[in-house]
Amino acid sequence: MAGDHGVMSGAVALARKAASIQLVRYGISGSINTVVYVISGKAMIHAGLNLHATGALALALAMCTGFLLHRAFSFRSSNVAGHDAKRFLCLGAVNASISTFGLPALMAGGQLSPLMSLLVLGCLLPLTNFVAMKFWVFSKRNTQSRGTECGLRSAVTKEGSLPTN
Repeated sequence: MAGDHGVMSGAVALARKAASIQLVRYGISGSINTVVYVISGKAMIHAGLNLHATGALALALAMCTGFLLHRAFSFRSSNVAGHDAKRFLCLGAVNASISTFGLPALMAGGQLSPLMSLLVLGCLLPLTNFVAMKFWVFSKRNTQSRGTECGLRSAVTKEGSLPTN
């Protein structure tokens, strides 16, 4: 029994170290993604693109870059890319909604200044995104027990032949 405590504390230490490394990788990916967003946006503005198009295109490029970086580097997902992409886009839509409606909500009635509201969202969104990506977007999923990548059960039996009715 006394040996179990040492094994358990060793496992906890390993899990903490792995989580810390993953959080650092997430920060690196996020930083690279921010640079891509800013540089591409600046280039589009310099090229004469209007601000609405610039914002949309820079965000689209950043989302593609973010997906690739977080999938391959931050969370090292081995899931079917389509599954991860659907969830990543869903999370992106939630983030856009929170940014769009959360900023005015935080500023309503003079509760927070625009800068403080942006800082609150700027801190909360990356932290909640890390949790959502770790435990939902890029979480390991057993696709064999859930069917094919389209969400349909395979028509092939265990022996590899089509079932007879």
